[in-house]
Amino acid sequence: MNEAARILLVARSDDPWKDVMARLGAEGFVFEVLGPSVPPAGVAAAAKAGDSVVVVDLSPELSRGMEVLAACRHDASSAPVVAVAENPSVDLARSIRESGVFYLAIHPVTADEIQTVIEDALRSIGRKKPSASSCRTRKRVLVVDDDEDYRASVVALLEREGYAVHCAASAKEGLANLETDRPDLIVLDIMMEDAFAGYGLNQAVKFGDKHGVAGNVPILMVSSIAQPPQEAFPGAAETALITPDDYLTKPLDIPEFLEHVRRLLHLPARVG
Repeated sequence: MNEAARILLVARSDDPWKDVMARLGAEGFVFEVLGPSVPPAGVAAAAKAGDSVVVVDLSPELSRGMEVLAACRHDASSAPVVAVAENPSVDLARSIRESGVFYLAIHPVTADEIQTVIEDALRSIGRKKPSASSCRTRKRVLVVDDDEDYRASVVALLEREGYAVHCAASAKEGLANLETDRPDLIVLDIMMEDAFAGYGLNQAVKFGDKHGVAGNVPILMVSSIAQPPQEAFPGAAETALITPDDYLTKPLDIPEFLEHVRRLLHLPARVG
């Protein structure tokens, strides 16, 4: 077994976390609870002292939690921070992500979710998980879009559905992130750094130099352009290269969007 992975839990009380701590403790994780008596600078100092993942429960005291996020970003930038919030607004979710967190989870969180996120965070700092795990890995979605408000809304929507979501603000950034993000699905805009950026990413993933990295990851193209490529460029030799697995137009019909996501991820349709 590897050296125990250290998790710093910043929370008013560990009572809501006892089941999660027990489950992950059995997997080899070691929790250290930092309560209200520990100032934000103290949390950052503890995180900086060694390879750690910081889990910040924002729900009891949002203002203190945000101060902890800021302190960790400033003084312990190498330590991944997982923020946990309860029904955050789009503006709050954006503010949390802009604080530099590794991941934003939404209450109620399960041991499976937190374990998956922590293992991802440990990999990001070069650590391996402490033991073999039977945890069910959540489906990972990469959202590539240059509209910040749209990204925040889609990320919040997908995370509420239980997906692990990563973002890129351009096709170039999305391509660069493919190897680390390893998505199961890409939700892709067309017009970003140029009018054809999304088409180029689709071609690179499905037929180009990124196919070996991405494999057969499906692409759901979502754009304000009313026509999918096969209708916008009928008869063009390159049309097949830029045609995604599925296509939707903005503004999104949310139930339809979520059903398309589930279908592309080969998940059962939601009943009711």
